[in-house]
Amino acid sequence: MFSCGCCWMWQVTYHEEFEKNKSKITQVADTVEMQRHAENTKNFSLFDVQFAICAFTLLIIFVARTTQLDYHRDFEKGKDKFTPVADPVVLKSQMKATKSVSMHDYHRDFEKSKDKYTPVADPVLLKQQMEVTKAISMLDYHREFEKTKDKFTSVADPVLVKNQMEATKNASLLDYHRDFEKTKDKYTAVADPVLVRSQMKVSKNVSMLDYHRDFEKSKDKYTPVADPLLVRRQMEVSKNVSMKEYHSEYEQTKGKYTPVADPADIQHHLQNKKISSVVEYKKDFEREKSKYTPVPDTIEMKTHQQNKMNRSRVQYHADFERQKGHKTSVAEDPETARIKQNTAIQSNINYWGVKEQRTQMEERRPQEQVDDGEEVWKGSCGGS
Repeated sequence: MFSCGCCWMWQVTYHEEFEKNKSKITQVADTVEMQRHAENTKNFSLFDVQFAICAFTLLIIFVARTTQLDYHRDFEKGKDKFTPVADPVVLKSQMKATKSVSMHDYHRDFEKSKDKYTPVADPVLLKQQMEVTKAISMLDYHREFEKTKDKFTSVADPVLVKNQMEATKNASLLDYHRDFEKTKDKYTAVADPVLVRSQMKVSKNVSMLDYHRDFEKSKDKYTPVADPLLVRRQMEVSKNVSMKEYHSEYEQTKGKYTPVADPADIQHHLQNKKISSVVEYKKDFEREKSKYTPVPDTIEMKTHQQNKMNRSRVQYHADFERQKGHKTSVAEDPETARIKQNTAIQSNINYWGVKEQRTQMEERRPQEQVDDGEEVWKGSCGGS
């Protein structure tokens, strides 16, 4: 405390002396050598600060990791001496309320103080250390799960819990979209670097491979059952609502973007990916088709599908009747009609292979030579 007071008084005295004597001093520009030396000193100081922050962070992570290992070691030694019991309902409710109040207070304090700070990017060393720590944590989690998964029996969540989880998820999405709409004009979207996109693609492929590997190992341990009719209706309603919101947002924003064609490289990659997906799908279908027995649809299902189709047609015609007065049909000009006809002809030629067939037929037919209006045919022997 005494040293801090002395330091403050020294700074005040220094500034007073500077204010008294600054008119007696003539400021001159620093030389190039002095500027370079000052810049190097500044950079070296920043490097020292970043290195100290990284070292301190690594030390904290190491201490936390060591503490966790000691905790888990003690837990493994003494876990057989205790019998876990479920928390009472009152205690669960109290914990839930405390957590909600804590989150509410946290967000309130964050909203009050978020304008007082400037976010800065983490150093590369710290990002790498965080990524390594996350990967180690995931490996430890999966290892513990593999050891203990046979000791538990999975049970379905009650309907009340499912409804609560769904409501919480919907509320979270609403809050997320509301916050996004408030702050989307304050940021500038930038494309990810090529290295980051490649890394994300590799991580996604590895995750898919692991998922399929785990699925192949465990798929014989489960029996697929059909979803109840209520669940299917709910999923269909959710899908329709999602499509409606998607189209409404698309109509609002479609004038703000300019569609551009994909490069040839991207188109080629998409085509190869589509072909590979179809091949894999057919391979899996051929492998799995003998394990299932197709059954005809019930009368109730056929009736439901027919009603759904009729309702869709009625809705389509209702929308058409409602909108046909808002648009004016115009006749196509001859140039547009000619281009459409040429496009259709070219598409049919490419689809049926007429061009290749014609080329092969031209190569097989004998050569023709016209002499004074008379056709002279040359066969394979060269006679006239």
